[in-house]
Amino acid sequence: MLFFKNSTLNSYLINQLKVLNISKDGEKFLFFKKFSRKYKNEGDYNHNYFLADLLFIFSPYYRFTPEQVLEKWKEYTEDSDFLSMYVHIPFCIQRCEYCVYRSNKVESRECVERYVENLLEEIDFFGKNLDRRFNTLYFGGGTPSILSAENIDRLLSRIRKYFSFEEKGMRNFEMNPVTCTEEKLDVIEKHGINRISFGVQSTSREVLEKANRGYQDLDIVKKSFEMADKRSFSIINMDLILGLQNSDKEKFINSFEDLIELEPSSICVYPLQPNQDLLNKRGMTEEEFFEKIGKRIEEVKEPLRIIAEEKGYNVPSTPNPRGANSWMFERKKMDEVFDYNYYFQSDMIDGCLGFGVFQESYISSVLSYNREVENPNFRLGTKIYGGTLQNERDHMRKFILDEFEDGNTLSLRAFKEKFGYGVEEKFEDAIKSLKEIGVLYQKDYELILDLDSPLDTFAACYFFFDEAQIKHQIREEAEKNGWDRILEELNYLI
Repeated sequence: MLFFKNSTLNSYLINQLKVLNISKDGEKFLFFKKFSRKYKNEGDYNHNYFLADLLFIFSPYYRFTPEQVLEKWKEYTEDSDFLSMYVHIPFCIQRCEYCVYRSNKVESRECVERYVENLLEEIDFFGKNLDRRFNTLYFGGGTPSILSAENIDRLLSRIRKYFSFEEKGMRNFEMNPVTCTEEKLDVIEKHGINRISFGVQSTSREVLEKANRGYQDLDIVKKSFEMADKRSFSIINMDLILGLQNSDKEKFINSFEDLIELEPSSICVYPLQPNQDLLNKRGMTEEEFFEKIGKRIEEVKEPLRIIAEEKGYNVPSTPNPRGANSWMFERKKMDEVFDYNYYFQSDMIDGCLGFGVFQESYISSVLSYNREVENPNFRLGTKIYGGTLQNERDHMRKFILDEFEDGNTLSLRAFKEKFGYGVEEKFEDAIKSLKEIGVLYQKDYELILDLDSPLDTFAACYFFFDEAQIKHQIREEAEKNGWDRILEELNYLI
């Protein structure tokens, strides 16, 4: 759509749109798509249209000192029912070709040592000043198992010195099979880790080498699993990624068979979430990529069902190819092993306390923040955290976005049960606009977004935000990047 500064020409175009029966809301939707694509390809947005990102995009950004964050934790979490803890280790042996997570190749052992010392300072500060019991603990990355056994021991000892955890809550540690050792397993077992998750991704040498994981092979995976299996971990999980380069239907099924022969507690299959570099290498648009992933899921779901059922695993529902959620085949169900699960929907968790750069922390309905990489050193009185302040309406938005991310559906009953209001009462204009465009409809007690691509869903969810928020952020990005056409269209539409 073209827009001109000349008001006569604009009036002509508006009249033409009326003739074509394109509504103003329809124009906004197309504009939101255009801006989102430009924001990702040419601007500062680096994720794959995850809906939760909209909360950060359309909210004022503030910087906080550790003392300010601590005060929020003291004030708003004293009577919380469910608190999680997350520790981020941003290092890997090599950066995988497909990775969308925040991590980098280890440059030196000195760098890792400095990071661990910094983590210990951060844990000390919150631990000495915050008396809280946590339901779950998660070490992620990056590759937590890249740390030495001594450093893993130091971190877990320091955490347990200050904080207590629910006995039947999940305490997870991510492991790369290549960096798994008997000594490291001894340490995490000693400190009460009860779930270990191996990032295998594929057992095909050809696929692994293409993904920049040529250091791994099936023998290493088997050895690591056998070391873990003789210990007391409640759950041993193994991850696979569907959609890696050179991984055809047969190679993926073979990888699944290789892992299920080991009989782990669960196998999680993640549809690949592409970064822009990967899309460029493959010469594909996101729509083309996810269409291909969707077809691959359809190709393998029946063979996987047969293999899983023969081995006594449950068969989960087919995953959304554009979602970050896994396709989890379980022999031991997590919800039967743990009373508290880190993978519960975030709206059920009252707060997540994160340690380390890139961690994403929040206190529900109050604050979402992370440790900025520009300030890697932990210093009191320094604004090393950045994030957004939130209110009840933001909490409602988060619930809506989480529901649509999980499957393009929003339960009207669940919303009213949680907030005491009908979603139509609080977001009447958004629902009316999306229905008018023809991308949202109601079936029984659910609202369903009838969209296939992450970009379309992302743009549709703009309507749940206030126009002033949207206009401010788009104008700021457009002026910063010199997007004159975006500014013209913004001023016409909003």
